[in-house]
Amino acid sequence: MKLIDEEVKHPEHAGKIVKVGNTEVMVGSSNYIGREVQDWATIMVPLNEKIPFRFQPGRALPMVYWLPLVDYGGVPENWAHEVRFLLDQARHGRLAFWCTGGHGRTGTLLASLIALAEPDKDPIAEARARGCERMVETLDQLKGIVKLLPSAEHQRIVFTRHYGTVIDVQRQKQGQLFTDPQPKPKTKRSK
Repeated sequence: MKLIDEEVKHPEHAGKIVKVGNTEVMVGSSNYIGREVQDWATIMVPLNEKIPFRFQPGRALPMVYWLPLVDYGGVPENWAHEVRFLLDQARHGRLAFWCTGGHGRTGTLLASLIALAEPDKDPIAEARARGCERMVETLDQLKGIVKLLPSAEHQRIVFTRHYGTVIDVQRQKQGQLFTDPQPKPKTKRSK
């Protein structure tokens, strides 16, 4: 079965199948993912407001579990419960999920699944290696993922490692795009 269209600009967003623990999940972008996901998935999880295609008549209809997350936002209070539920569902079927761009919300769910299924790993680094290097975009997403890790020490290490690679939405509104753990030194102007 062909899951990736060769004409797509970002083929990793057109339904890439990645391993999480002992199961496989499909990640993507609603801009690129196609009808093939209906044949592959038993559970589809739109992280935005839409399913990017019409269901094909005569094909099995997968379960749809809507889990809308705010674009460039964080995760809801019950995030750990939602992720545990989806991880359990993925063990009994095939889970496919996507957001609009395939980076922030998709990366947050992928990294969260990895945090619970493979707690000894760095979930952000693993999500970026398995999915796309731009997965997990904001400070609030990073915080939500880190809370799922088993120990305070592991949380501190992962948070510190990735702090400078995500957008702080509050600072972005002030014109500063990425978080910056070290303020840049001011240079003296020569006369």
